[in-house]
Amino acid sequence: MVLEKDRALEGTFAGVRNLDTFAGFLVASLDGKILKESSRLLILHLTRIANTGETYRDADCNILESRGHSPLLLRRGKAVMTLQRNFQGFRLYAMDPNGTRLSECPFRTENGKTILELDNSRNGRAVLAYELIRQ
Repeated sequence: MVLEKDRALEGTFAGVRNLDTFAGFLVASLDGKILKESSRLLILHLTRIANTGETYRDADCNILESRGHSPLLLRRGKAVMTLQRNFQGFRLYAMDPNGTRLSECPFRTENGKTILELDNSRNGRAVLAYELIRQ
């Protein structure tokens, strides 16, 4: 799902209410099973990433003037994702861009659905992905 700020989209397995900025979202099974049966899922929450000092000729960012330099900057974003499955007994981990688990994240279940509050900045660290896993 790709959504502008303040938009929502509902799929058959997942729905997203995007709160802050243009962002892309993905839910994928990591164990080869369908989403409704998987015991390990990857969730991506992707916003704009740019180099420090990167500049464009116009506000639409169509023509790059300067590539800038490190470090990379991540536009902060928040969203609420609802999964059409009860994930009680699972754990949700925020992941560093290199795949390292940063911290466990709370989530809640209501009426057989799971609600995740996604925030791509946790404790001063960039979060592009989450792992939802039965342990």
